[in-house]
Amino acid sequence: MTIVDDQMSRPIEAIDVSDPGLYEADLWRPVFARLRNEAPIHYCADSAFGPFWSVTRFEDIMAVDSNHEAFSSVGGVSIGDRKPDFEAPNFISMDPPKHDAQRMSVTPAVAPMQLQKMEPLIRQRVQQLLMICQKEPRSTGWTKYPLSSPLRCSQPCLISRLKSVGV
Repeated sequence: MTIVDDQMSRPIEAIDVSDPGLYEADLWRPVFARLRNEAPIHYCADSAFGPFWSVTRFEDIMAVDSNHEAFSSVGGVSIGDRKPDFEAPNFISMDPPKHDAQRMSVTPAVAPMQLQKMEPLIRQRVQQLLMICQKEPRSTGWTKYPLSSPLRCSQPCLISRLKSVGV
């Protein structure tokens, strides 16, 4: 029985999309399709990371994302092991008004005109990443690479480069 067979044969309340095997084997799509059809707002009571909610339909995601009175990003927007004293403040894990102020500071860096100026660098980095990924078996995924590798540091380096061009 494959990981996806196991997840698909479970009662809907027992589906656990935090199972890394789904992503390592690239078998997550049917599980998410089932959730979108049967339980678009899904509570997983028992996972390796503790209980969590999954919101799988676009309209529902947009409703949650735009209702900061009822739903908060404070504390993070992902599941996983994090040390209690780990703090990495970023605007994704903030609520308005802090989120809005932070977002306004980075918006110019990703404006269409700025990205057009950066197109050669972006294309070069993406090509490098694809070449690295082609050399690796799919099952090793991104987690194989140390934090210092080009694969892991590419996005922060690109953001740093965007900031250095005067944005």
